[in-house]
Formats: sequence, C-alpha cells, structure tokens
Amino acid sequence: RADRSPGEFYQLDIEMSFVEQEDVFQAIEPVLRGVFEEFGEGKPVTQEFPRIPYAESMRKYGNDKPDLRNPIEMQ
Repeated sequence: RADRSPGEFYQLDIEMSFVEQEDVFQAIEPVLRGVFEEFGEGKPVTQEFPRIPYAESMRKYGNDKPDLRNPIEMQ
C-alpha cells in the first residue's frame, strides 16, 4: 500500500506506566528524530513533529492521516 510509512514495518516496544499521550510523544520523538538524522542521507529533519487535531485534519484534508508532502487543502 502506498500510504504506509516505513515505521509500520518495524516495532519498538516502550513500556511506560501512568503516562499521558504527551509523555509518550516526548519519549519517542527524540528516538525517531535520531533515526531520521542517521539514515536520512543528510536531508533536514523537523525538530518538532507537527500535530494536527483530528477535526482539523478531516476538515482541511478529508483524511485523518494526511500526506503533508502534498499540501492540497479542501475548501
């Protein structure tokens, strides 16, 4: 499938207790950023991953997993 990301083919289990969603983001984003920097062949890596609320994503892109490489927005 064309809409799959490379991360769907690997698994990293992180065990955390009594955490909020933000705690998980704070733990995993530096790991992913490091992987992208190491294997990205010199391409720039976003320092802070963008977060789009579900309702906004559906309104703007008609999809809950928009491909932001193609910035077409619905009107």
